[in-house]
Amino acid sequence: MKTTVIGKEELIDMFENIHNQLEQLENSIKTNMSQEQSEWQSRLEKRFDLCGKQLESIEMKMTSVKERQEQSKKNPLQLTLSY
Repeated sequence: MKTTVIGKEELIDMFENIHNQLEQLENSIKTNMSQEQSEWQSRLEKRFDLCGKQLESIEMKMTSVKERQEQSKKNPLQLTLSY
């Protein structure tokens, strides 16, 4: 009879141990996931900023080309022939 009681107590201790380890694992996972999410969000923000800067640069180049084209239409080259 005593061996079954000790066996039950040992099982309860083992289950408590497993429970504590699972809680520690859960906390570690939450912490790691939170850090990963923060890092991922930071990387995305940097990529969006880079894309925005590249888009601005392209828009500026396009505006510059359009302005040059408009100026060339307004002021066509006039050639004069002289002897």
